[in-house]
Amino acid sequence: MNNDLQQLANKLVPYLSPWFKSHSGTPVVASYSTDAGQTISNNTTTIVNFEDLNYDTHSAVTTGASWKFTAPIAGYYHVSSAVMFTATTNWAATEYASLLLVKNNTGYRYLGREDDHSTSNVYTFLGGSTVLYLAVNDYIDLRVLQTSGGDLALHNNGAFNYVSIHRIGS
Repeated sequence: MNNDLQQLANKLVPYLSPWFKSHSGTPVVASYSTDAGQTISNNTTTIVNFEDLNYDTHSAVTTGASWKFTAPIAGYYHVSSAVMFTATTNWAATEYASLLLVKNNTGYRYLGREDDHSTSNVYTFLGGSTVLYLAVNDYIDLRVLQTSGGDLALHNNGAFNYVSIHRIGS
């Protein structure tokens, strides 16, 4: 390579390096679960804290009461999640539970909803998946709401309470 071309390349590397890193083919993948038995208060929309790391290729998740995934790279993302409440007889026929995907603090899509429970001792399982576009630094979280008349806990088994997020394409 001639000297002029090498100098040009050396000047461009600092500017192109972030682009190459973000388009290097490394997938953005995050998977978390929870076995903590998080309490969900009656008629209170609550962010689910998926505190147990399975994997997170870009350290894109913040855990805790303000759990969220922040997109490190713009693109379309597939999100799959499920939660299960512990068994209870608190349900009445008109009560319900829902799982909502929230984007940038605005409701985006319901991934699950169960209505009209009987008063029998049942576990309530909610789950689903969707695809959405996230710009760099857009964030998502998952929120549950239940109206059983009392506090309910999520089942304390991560196999029933999880979220998986991956960017589609390269």
